[in-house]
Amino acid sequence: QSQAQEKSGRIVVYGDSNCLDNSHMTKDCFWMLDAILEYTSSGHMPSIFTRNKAEMPKPAVELPQRMKGNNLYRYSKVLENHMGNPQVRPLPPCPHLVWAPAN
Repeated sequence: QSQAQEKSGRIVVYGDSNCLDNSHMTKDCFWMLDAILEYTSSGHMPSIFTRNKAEMPKPAVELPQRMKGNNLYRYSKVLENHMGNPQVRPLPPCPHLVWAPAN
């Protein structure tokens, strides 16, 4: 176990729990969990990560645009259509509870 320093610590973000459970498993990924735990507990970067290191893509200059004629707003609980210009729906008000008086 590594010794904690004032500015020490490691974080790993893991976003696919399906590879650890068996709901959609085509191939388990316990090897990755093992490598993540090795890194977070000791600071040693496992070779499986260094061998497969990929360059991050450069950010896109133009953001993607919705296809013309899409009707996403019809099915969305987030978007609504304003003369062909989809906008975010306002948040609904929070329900207010009315309590019965104590007898």
